[in-house]
Amino acid sequence: MKLRLDGESSTRSTPTGLVLVLDESGSDGTEWAQLKDFVKSVVNGVAAHGLLTHGGRVGVVGFADGVTPPVSALSGDKDAVLNAIDTNPKRTPALASPAVRRRPTASWGPTTPPATSW
Repeated sequence: MKLRLDGESSTRSTPTGLVLVLDESGSDGTEWAQLKDFVKSVVNGVAAHGLLTHGGRVGVVGFADGVTPPVSALSGDKDAVLNAIDTNPKRTPALASPAVRRRPTASWGPTTPPATSW
């Protein structure tokens, strides 16, 4: 017995919204340029994997002593999001509350696993 199927392949994707948060307070000790480079690499990575071509959008917000106006509203335009990240000035750490200005005793990065699973 032989079976032959003719037709077209169809892929359906659910559009995804991704919001990235920049710590503008300086409390994490991360260099601002490094943080911006990392966030831009995330945007480039999700764009390279098709998030934006399938209706997905990326937005960027910042926080220091509170949430700041969006760095980039949700957008499907990778270049516009990258430009918004590039031109985003860091908020002055002095504007943050003393609790926010404290240096953390530990920091998490892309290679540091969390202590507990979610």
